[in-house]
Amino acid sequence: MSAQNKKNRAQQKFSHRKGPINFARIRARLATSKENNEPHTQASMFVETRQSTKEKSLDEDTLDVIVHLQAENKKSKESAIRDFQSIFGKEKAGRVRCHGRVTTLALLKKNEEIATLK
Repeated sequence: MSAQNKKNRAQQKFSHRKGPINFARIRARLATSKENNEPHTQASMFVETRQSTKEKSLDEDTLDVIVHLQAENKKSKESAIRDFQSIFGKEKAGRVRCHGRVTTLALLKKNEEIATLK
């Protein structure tokens, strides 16, 4: 089991660097720091969760992706979404990157509809 876990961990490209702090807590902290509590994009969450809290250096692949995503994030929200999908590929069924384990695409759409009705 340990050997299989090592193999799976070695296949991951970009590791989460916030320790025990989960995506929901990070998203809530970032939302309160914004003026209008606007939700963050996947690209901004990726950048936030991959930066080291102990100022350790990042590998070159992660740095390249972060620089690219930050440049696209400044252009427009739609281009940032397309760029994020072009880098990381299509989402797997039942998963949404940078949203944690329990968030699904259907849940996100439902929450958007509720927010627009309010």
